[in-house]
Amino acid sequence: MTLCTWLAILLLQSGDIHENPGPVSTSSTESDVLSSFRYHLSLVHLNVQSVRNKLDLLFTELNEFDILAFSETWLNDSVSSEDLLLLSFHKPERKDRTFDSHGGVMLYVKSNLHYKRRYDLELNRVENIWIELRLENNKRVLIGLFYRAPNSNTLYNNDIEDSISLAVDTDINDIIVTGDFNYDAFNTNTNRKILSICQQFNMEQIIEESTHFTESSQSLIDLIFVSNKNTIIKSGVGEHILDQEQRYHVPVFCLFKFRKPKQQCFQRTIWEYNRGDYVKLRNDFNSFQWEECFDFNISKYADNVSNQILIISKYNIPNKDIYVRPLDAPWITNTIRSNIRRRKRLYRKAKLTQSNMHWVKFKQLRNQIVSQIKEAKAIYYSKLSDKLKQESLSSKDWWKILKSFISPTQTTSIPPLQNQNTQEIVFSEDQKANLLNEYFLNQTYIDNSDSNVPDLGPQTTSTVINDLLLTASETEDILKSLKVDKASGPDGISNKILREAAKELSFPLTNLFNQSLSCCKVPASWKEAHVTAIFKKR
Repeated sequence: MTLCTWLAILLLQSGDIHENPGPVSTSSTESDVLSSFRYHLSLVHLNVQSVRNKLDLLFTELNEFDILAFSETWLNDSVSSEDLLLLSFHKPERKDRTFDSHGGVMLYVKSNLHYKRRYDLELNRVENIWIELRLENNKRVLIGLFYRAPNSNTLYNNDIEDSISLAVDTDINDIIVTGDFNYDAFNTNTNRKILSICQQFNMEQIIEESTHFTESSQSLIDLIFVSNKNTIIKSGVGEHILDQEQRYHVPVFCLFKFRKPKQQCFQRTIWEYNRGDYVKLRNDFNSFQWEECFDFNISKYADNVSNQILIISKYNIPNKDIYVRPLDAPWITNTIRSNIRRRKRLYRKAKLTQSNMHWVKFKQLRNQIVSQIKEAKAIYYSKLSDKLKQESLSSKDWWKILKSFISPTQTTSIPPLQNQNTQEIVFSEDQKANLLNEYFLNQTYIDNSDSNVPDLGPQTTSTVINDLLLTASETEDILKSLKVDKASGPDGISNKILREAAKELSFPLTNLFNQSLSCCKVPASWKEAHVTAIFKKR
């Protein structure tokens, strides 16, 4: 028997030999999970051991999650919740320990989610928070956050179970419980407490790796209980993100199949007006054959003129289109984002190899990122401070910059709204706009069915306007009086452009205005506007 024949028989007998053996790539799986974060509900818990001076770091590391649950916040009444706001999150829900400066729990909910605090499920003696989420298709989810101190007595343990029991007694099927319970799942004695909760309330504890590390030990005490394990896409333990070398916790997280409203990114054109070539801009406007834009349909005529103004403007004024992500803190740089990705890769490598060299590299980069975040925020506010000192700054820009100091986490997005007639929660931008429009329309309705039209008396004038024509000089005067610090409308044409080329644009715009008056029609685009609903506190 030849060697080749023998090898062929061996391969046939083996049955499980692959053509290209080697490690299976996880890039596709990781990409799928990251994509799921955009559309599905996610939660993370971390024992932070004092939260106040770590918010910038926590936000940078964990802002992709929808629910941020923190235990051992070490807060008290002297710290206002207004000082704890995070960009793109609702005002935090918190429950501080009252008898000393430790303990406490706090929970953040992403601003695009609708929820309410369930005080009826919370016991005064227990450090816990309950919220009820309302998701798409009227899906209801209960989330509970707990902290149990290591020296808690049997009465406190029973109170935790009583609080969970109240949640189970509601008509809500999907219940999630997380927190630092100080029950070590690796310890036979304390694991009985965990099993007791699971059996009593028909729940499962899904975290399987160590979450708490000391100089000489590690334990699994940060837990996540779920009422239905089939709703989970992925769960696990994250890397150590805080600047703590000894006695620290790591995050525990869970990604669920519950769909959530997508947080919208929007496109914006940035113009660098100070670098524009306005001489060439005026020449291009002046030389263009505006008659080519004419159309008997006044709406098309107006759109043609607007589009041509934008085309010529973009050719002569530097500009770029950017996507604004609502999660971004203004001081977070691409370097920081890149280093965070590097650190994640180093963590996975160190965890796989357990090499001391890899762990050292991971810790060095982690500490470097902590310093970079602090430095980037300091530089950002230093630049804002320098801008405030500029004598050439307009009063409007001065107040705008000052506002970023006073309320740096203010968001302009509108959260999910509740229809008061149907009690339905609306999430999409179109639904929210229609609901607000319907509400404002109802406020302006006047029932005048029983009113009498007053007698205006005999007509006292015979003057009739037969023709109404505008002149180019009138249009030019109006364009020159426009305020350049006003925002552009839906057509994207700024007052800066109209004012800089007032003379050159006065002729095509006058012809457009006169055509509109002649046909007694207003272009459809002129009826569009950016309308902002401003919430007034009751």
